Amino acid sequence: MNKLLTTTAMALGLVLAGVSAKASDKINYEFIEMGFLHSEGELTSDKSGYQFNISQAFNETWYTRAAVRSQSADVYVTGLTTSVTSKDYTIAVGFHLPSSRTDDFYTEIGYLKFDGSDIVSASTYGNDEEGFMVETGFRGRLSPDWEYKIYAGYKDYDYSKYVDEDLHEDSNSTFYGIESRYYLSKQWSLGVTLSEEITGLTSGLNFRYNL
Repeated sequence: MNKLLTTTAMALGLVLAGVSAKASDKINYEFIEMGFLHSEGELTSDKSGYQFNISQAFNETWYTRAAVRSQSADVYVTGLTTSVTSKDYTIAVGFHLPSSRTDDFYTEIGYLKFDGSDIVSASTYGNDEEGFMVETGFRGRLSPDWEYKIYAGYKDYDYSKYVDEDLHEDSNSTFYGIESRYYLSKQWSLGVTLSEEITGLTSGLNFRYNL
């Protein structure tokens, strides 16, 4: 099912690549964003940290996005407790097309790198991993002050030899979530997110500056 989702999304991207349409001018794809994250682990400890996103448009349809996320957690090994931190990096290319006057359909395909070199190799948090991601969804304006995003996708990791994949937080790498955003001004906005991810149920609070 996951492979089918990935293949379908990639095929859709190739089909729509030749479509030239102006996306809703009420949705901005050039911004810098910083925020906080918290994941409720089911097989592992709760994790907290930060995220940083930057997005830049090539034209009226295509854009690129780079992101880094860092989360820390307490790990229990042989009766001892230690705090570990992991980071994941994303570089993606995306396109967006208008689904209505105030809403856009978008899709992203990108490269993932998980930096867990400081994580205990025997734990379920894993070690260095890399792979690809695909994400698709809708962004739109509910009013001049409110914006929403609904999305779903798939992250494919090549697990390192240190990882027992069956004991990983979530062996299913499908993710989905929602975001609500309130605009404090034309440039500044505050966003709240809720998503189900490989790290568990994840909530976030972020600030965005439109370029």
